Amino acid sequence: MQETLLKVENVDLFYGSIQALHQISFEVKKGEIVSLIGANGAGKTSTLRAISSLEKIKNGTIEYKGHKLEHTPSYAIVSMGICHVPEGRHVFGELSVLDNLKMGAFLRNDRDEIRKDLLNVYSIFPRLQERQEQISSTLSGGEQQMLAIARAMMGRPELLILDEPSMGLAPQIIDQILKTIVDINAKGTTVLLVEQNANAALAISDYAYVLETGRIVMEGDAGKLLSDDSVKKAYLGG
Repeated sequence: MQETLLKVENVDLFYGSIQALHQISFEVKKGEIVSLIGANGAGKTSTLRAISSLEKIKNGTIEYKGHKLEHTPSYAIVSMGICHVPEGRHVFGELSVLDNLKMGAFLRNDRDEIRKDLLNVYSIFPRLQERQEQISSTLSGGEQQMLAIARAMMGRPELLILDEPSMGLAPQIIDQILKTIVDINAKGTTVLLVEQNANAALAISDYAYVLETGRIVMEGDAGKLLSDDSVKKAYLGG
């Protein structure tokens, strides 16, 4: 039986008087790719920000490997093995590609292992090695997304959280990013993916949850949701 890595139970989150999440409950098992899908404003990003302690929840619990996260500062969550790649990439634009990658390992002091991990991310993203001295703000959108994911991988996450990695990218670049996510998962990293491109997300996921207006309204094996008529009609253009 697979170990539950992340467990979210009955989470409520408010922005002032506006309730963004209503009794959200889901789990992510070790080794899986789990997707949260839904329309804009459904609460997907808010859910990820709650897990990373970037937003404080009103009620409920968030557990990672049995440790409560809801009162843990966000910087400590990184050291626990969770890395979050936010929507919009947010690379350090004035720094080189290499310096961005080094920033991903800022909590580590194992130089030899950091060097190994750098070679590993270069093997996953050869383009970043070609551009390692290039200033990050001059990269294309797809290259910046690769850099954001690679920087997170330098923290050796056990759980990688990705928020809208395909946003604003050309279709061939989206395919490349999704293939990379599958490869990262195959090497042992568990992935929690938020993606508005529901077709793409379900195609690479093991399990998925559907959010509507801050509530989980459906869940199941990703392959089954991909062929579910109601999901097709609402989210897949079917």
